[in-house]
Amino acid sequence: MAAGLDYEINLKAEVEIMASHDKLDRIRMARLEGMLADQSTRIEAIAKAVGAGAEKARRP
Repeated sequence: MAAGLDYEINLKAEVEIMASHDKLDRIRMARLEGMLADQSTRIEAIAKAVGAGAEKARRP
């Protein structure tokens, strides 16, 4: 009887830990996606600036 109760308690704890890990994974993924979007925007801005600078350098 006690072993069955221990098993149930441990199983519930494992399920809760797995749920916590899944939640943290989702939070991390959302954060990484946001960082990637920010970097992409910055890279595009830099590329435009470099292109504009190269265009100015070509003009006599």
